[in-house]
Amino acid sequence: VVWAIAVSSLRELPRLQSHVIALAVTGAQAELWLQQALQQPGVVEGLLVPEERSAVLRLDPEQVDKGLLQEWLGGDAQAN
Repeated sequence: VVWAIAVSSLRELPRLQSHVIALAVTGAQAELWLQQALQQPGVVEGLLVPEERSAVLRLDPEQVDKGLLQEWLGGDAQAN
């Protein structure tokens, strides 16, 4: 009974989408870029992959505005 109550109170985790972004910046600029990316609505997680000059962003499709995100990406990155 306690288990059933505990399980019923859990909410479903959002299904996240992964997007690989090719970066035009490296080093400290890439770190700054990632911090700014994480401020965008719907961007839940981010990881830099310096050896590939890319980043992986995990997006919540219910919260992200892909048009706004693409506009923000501008010339610093290209979504794959």
